[in-house]
Order: sequence, then structure tokens, then C-alpha cells
Amino acid sequence: MARWIKVLHSDDPTPIAQIPFVVRAAGKELLLMKTLKGEWKSWEPQCPHQKASLMGVRPDEAGCIVCPLHRYRFCLEDGYETQGRGRLYLFPIKEVEHEVFVFL
Repeated sequence: MARWIKVLHSDDPTPIAQIPFVVRAAGKELLLMKTLKGEWKSWEPQCPHQKASLMGVRPDEAGCIVCPLHRYRFCLEDGYETQGRGRLYLFPIKEVEHEVFVFL
């Protein structure tokens, strides 16, 4: 059953903007990041192409991440690869009263 799951609490340390970090929720590992505009993003930690790790990959100036294995470039606005070669799953995410929830 899908539901909103709290992944960050108001007493957790404040994340640094533009630096993704790992959280575990409902048995899943996810990457989360707060943008410079204060928006939250969450995505799966493996490239959908050949499951290469996206851990430690930071977004570029256009808000895209690049898989280190085959250089697939995914936009964190919609998850699509910029050359139409696939899509990275982005988890719905919201902040309510300084707590962050992901829909799983």
C-alpha cells in the first residue's frame, strides 16, 4: 500500500543544498536533495539503464545528474534522459512543517 513516509524530521541536521544524500524508508534506499531554490528532489539510487550506482553524483547547473557508467543524463525535474534513452524514477516528495515525506 503506497503512502507518505516521513524521511526527515525537524530535529535532523539541515542538509546542504545541491548535495544528494541517502535515506532508507519502507525497506527502500533513496537519494534526496534540497535544491538551491529550496525544493526537494528524490530519486532511485541506480541508473535505470544498467543499474550503475548514482551515489555521490551531484546535479549539474541545469539540474541534471549524469550516470558515471555510460553518461546518461537525467533531468531531476521529470526524470527523463536528455536524449530520450530512458527515465529515472523520481519519488513524489513534500515538506510539511519542516518535516520531509516521500510517497512510497
